[in-house]
Amino acid sequence: MTELSPGYYAAMPQQPIDVIRANLSPEQLTGFYLGNAIKYLLRFNVNPSAPGASGKGGLTDLKKAATYIEWAIALEESA
Repeated sequence: MTELSPGYYAAMPQQPIDVIRANLSPEQLTGFYLGNAIKYLLRFNVNPSAPGASGKGGLTDLKKAATYIEWAIALEESA
């Protein structure tokens, strides 16, 4: 697995993103993608050593935000 798709997802019989995609309307899915992109962009500058941060923030979060934005773009292009 990768930093964007941690190994604990491999043990799941269904991937959460697949379940989400199968159960949301295109409008809801766009909102989900954009909301997650915002979350990761806001978390980017968090100091990973700050109390409660538990390693959050940094380049990985920018990559995660980019992934959600790319998915939103692909969804819009397919409409």
